[in-house]
Amino acid sequence: MKTARVLLILVITILLATAGCKVNITNSGTTTKDTTKAGTTAKATTTKSGVTTAATTKAGATTTKPAATTTATTKSGATTKGTTISGSTVFTNTLLTQGMNKTESFTRTSKVTTTSPGYTPDVVIYGYANVRSPLSDQYILDLVSAGAYNEDITIKDTYYNRTEKTGKWDKYGPGDWSSEKPLAFEYILRVTDFPITYDKLTFTKVGPEKVNGVDCIRYKLSGTYQEIYTPDQSTEKIPTSVTISGEVWIADGSAVAPALVRQRILAKVDTTQTDGTHLLSDINLEDDLTNINSTKINPPV
Repeated sequence: MKTARVLLILVITILLATAGCKVNITNSGTTTKDTTKAGTTAKATTTKSGVTTAATTKAGATTTKPAATTTATTKSGATTKGTTISGSTVFTNTLLTQGMNKTESFTRTSKVTTTSPGYTPDVVIYGYANVRSPLSDQYILDLVSAGAYNEDITIKDTYYNRTEKTGKWDKYGPGDWSSEKPLAFEYILRVTDFPITYDKLTFTKVGPEKVNGVDCIRYKLSGTYQEIYTPDQSTEKIPTSVTISGEVWIADGSAVAPALVRQRILAKVDTTQTDGTHLLSDINLEDDLTNINSTKINPPV
């Protein structure tokens, strides 16, 4: 998001290829923040994972009743409204996002492993933390396979950056950096380069289970769908077939329901290239939400 972020994102995933060569693309993003230290060019720019597009229910599907409202109790003892998942709920991308955007804070860790025939497996770890008051965020991009690392922390109007896990932090105060997009509290569902369209998938209920301190319903996930994929910063339209398998744990009966508290997903992606050939990729997603309403972000220096 800030300018410590475009040079590091050179090798993330695999959804494009031309003339049989793998082409790397940036992780899809919201509007990037370009950050510059006064009078100088900042180190790099990367983007956070992309804005979730609102999904549409399948053609012909019957409109379902909204999930029942229950009450949940926060750590402070205050009672808040929560949501119990109805058996007929259609899990759209928008529905899976809205509860998290009402929280006070959260931490999220996502590991994305991409394998494709003829290529070395690519491992990327993303770390996110957001706090509503004081308005703060933290973003970690660990390109494990490439041996590159970037970490940003913003607390109100002060920005910190480092490019090694144990490296020295650089600090920028008001006037030392600028951004195209103001700092905002936001939960972004998407972490893979292609969007997972959840309402095109089948959720098979396994049962209740507590995960990461949250009461959840565990589901088996399956399905195949086709869509025209347009990479970031491109107008090219790429026919893509996505087959999903795995499990998800969805919050139930709490104020954040129906948030995706944990995902263990395998996506088999078949991308049709301009020459008619196909690029086949397996993308493993391990995704966890933790420290909901208890995340703290402190100045690193």
